[in-house]
Amino acid sequence: MTFAVAPTKFASCPSGEFKKRELGVLFMRRRTFLAGATATAALTGTGMVASLDVASAKSAALGPLLDPWSGPHGGVPPFNKVKVAGFKPALAKGMDLMRAEIKAIAGDKAAPTFDNTVIRFEDAGRPFGRAVNFFGIFTSTMNDKATQKIEAEMSPKLAAFDDEIIQNEALFARLKAVYDTRTTAGLDAQQQRLADVHYTRFARRGAALNAAQKKRLQAINQRLASLFTKFSQNQLGDEEHYTLVIDDAADLAGLPDSIRASAAQAAKDRGRAGKWVFTNVIAHPAAAGSDIPARVRRMASSAPMARRRAVSMTLRISA
Repeated sequence: MTFAVAPTKFASCPSGEFKKRELGVLFMRRRTFLAGATATAALTGTGMVASLDVASAKSAALGPLLDPWSGPHGGVPPFNKVKVAGFKPALAKGMDLMRAEIKAIAGDKAAPTFDNTVIRFEDAGRPFGRAVNFFGIFTSTMNDKATQKIEAEMSPKLAAFDDEIIQNEALFARLKAVYDTRTTAGLDAQQQRLADVHYTRFARRGAALNAAQKKRLQAINQRLASLFTKFSQNQLGDEEHYTLVIDDAADLAGLPDSIRASAAQAAKDRGRAGKWVFTNVIAHPAAAGSDIPARVRRMASSAPMARRRAVSMTLRISA
């Protein structure tokens, strides 16, 4: 039997948190298509490779949150260089860089095509996407007070930026033009699918609304971002203070000495010497068949569901 202690600061994932993760996942998924699109552009002479090179050059030396990742497997995130204080300026810079890219796409005088609209939009926002990925990781797993302060400030701003792109009328018009001609423009099945995905995503998220409706949607999205962030931070604050107190050594059967010692010290620090205190603990489902006494498992799982969803220390037991 082995035990592993996994310390985290995990806040639940309501829509506000999901928005940050969705942005990060979206930027990662875009790259899958571009690998093939870049090769095609090299053969057809569309200039796609050159534009990627220019974008990479512009993103150089922007700082660890925005710079391209180096190393194997397409690059390794430089977590050792990330500082919480850098999130706000990096996200702001990333948004400005992406605004410039979107402006160039939307303002293109050439007729909308898959290459000059969809592919360029797919490639837009690389630095911003990297910063969002880091930000989502920190607010999900390392959400200390400093990170929470930045999260509360930036969440509505990120929501507003998302709406800014979705509600860009010139950009939506170009995406719609490619979508409307997808079956007659000589696009292959993957290209047609991508044109459909982008148009549908924009339309479902308010791109086709009138001006008054768009303004109302912006206000709702920003308010929701603030409320969900506040909710998740309040929930995390509540969970951080939940403890499980054991006063009978027999109930510790099956736990290694290192965990017992840590629990004993936690109890002593709280003025409960002679007992054992576990902070914000749930038992892993695999514990059901382990040697940990049923009473301890019941006590660990008796916390309210909202508390059990967050784990600061999880006992993972495998036979």
